[in-house]
Amino acid sequence: KIGDRAVKGDTLEFGTLKMDKVIGRTLGVIHKADGTKIDGQFFTTLFFSKLSIKSFQLVQKDINLLELNIVKNEPFNSDELKQVLNRIVTELPDVKIEVNFCEKINLTKTGKIMYVYSELQITN
Repeated sequence: KIGDRAVKGDTLEFGTLKMDKVIGRTLGVIHKADGTKIDGQFFTTLFFSKLSIKSFQLVQKDINLLELNIVKNEPFNSDELKQVLNRIVTELPDVKIEVNFCEKINLTKTGKIMYVYSELQITN
């Protein structure tokens, strides 16, 4: 209900299975047309060593449409962005990526940046 994803543990405590660990957010996945998902961590690691990208946000608008919001560092190296886009296209070949350059990424109500999330209404 709170949007966390976790790994179920094998240990019973007070008659309840213990959670092994929290691994992410349900919103922090990108859904593929074949029903599989890509964890948001895959995308965040693509941006870690890109010095010309100050911040980013990847939003799944539709099963075949991603919106990539980029806050640039100066000087900006477009080759770094091309490397990231090429890697995303390798994983999601049928998906269109719209790139928007912006001044800042808006924070959530809790003061965090949602780097990767899907706006799809997927029922399990």
